[in-house]
Amino acid sequence: MIIFGYEFGVITGKLFCVIIANDNARILIDLPAVRVNISELWRDKKNKNKAFGYRCKLTTPETPRYVTLTDATTTFKDIDFTSFISVVDPYLPAAPTHKFGVCYGSPLYGFKYDQDIMDSIEMNKLLGATWFTIYVYEANDKAMKILKYYSQILNAVLNWKENLPRRVYNRGQLVALHDCIYRNMYQVQFLALCDLDEVILPQKGLNWNRLFSKIDRPERAHFVFAHLGFHHNQTEPSEYFNCPSKPKLTYKMPRFFVMYKRSVSPLRTPKQAKSIAKPKFVITAHVHSQRRLLPGYHFYFVPKNVAIMKHFRDKTSIYDEDVNTTSDHRMDRFKHTLLAAIEKQFCHNIDW
Repeated sequence: MIIFGYEFGVITGKLFCVIIANDNARILIDLPAVRVNISELWRDKKNKNKAFGYRCKLTTPETPRYVTLTDATTTFKDIDFTSFISVVDPYLPAAPTHKFGVCYGSPLYGFKYDQDIMDSIEMNKLLGATWFTIYVYEANDKAMKILKYYSQILNAVLNWKENLPRRVYNRGQLVALHDCIYRNMYQVQFLALCDLDEVILPQKGLNWNRLFSKIDRPERAHFVFAHLGFHHNQTEPSEYFNCPSKPKLTYKMPRFFVMYKRSVSPLRTPKQAKSIAKPKFVITAHVHSQRRLLPGYHFYFVPKNVAIMKHFRDKTSIYDEDVNTTSDHRMDRFKHTLLAAIEKQFCHNIDW
């Protein structure tokens, strides 16, 4: 079991886990929790909240329902119940429920995402994903309707902002990423770690299932895909299409089909890479790579001619300004199928 959270300053003493089991009995785990630094990108080490995980080895057969940490200076039986948090998935399935899942580790923010959620989910469904996890820092009403619509295949963590201290790196992105990996550790066999504007795309028309039948090996636990940047042409107006059954209802064309300008070569590999991991074998992660895997498991850098990550940005970033560019319309092979899926979901089922 692992607990994720933030420390303000540095904790030097040992911490221990206290669980509440099914019979409401409180149990102190007598082995100290192992402190795991998940390396958020703070350069100033003073007066900042830093993210850590605490791994607790369960030494009791009882199933934990709630857990907290104590420094053992307080009698664990006297700890206020409000200090405990619920345990996610205490009952482990015999086998993963889904072969491919997607983790959107960057929390939604700025009330600016709505159709992007549907675009990404439907695109990744075409590639083989059947389960999705997303973290909501803040979202507008339209985004919430789409999240609710996909609730059967989407685990939306809605209260992410409420659980965070005020000053944390990028709305708790790395904590969300770790939470997502551990939350899905026994739910999915392969977990894509990406953002709404990114697609991990096999070459030569393959989907994820056929891709991994070619590249998977028992010892490979983390698959790294090179980054290919696509950029918005600010001079082009936004393109919309109408719902046939509701002519006044319009949908913005997915960015995959309006962004054709891209870098000729992958950018800053592997620093800007994204990945698909076997979450069961991951210990710690970073946005662009796994930092630690269980012993005996390895990274695999997928050849660029086999699969690549395509990143469709709304604007050109600093590290893209001086690269050579070309036009790439190969995403158009998905256009008919994806627009048909969006029309089916949005035009007929979303009450906008």
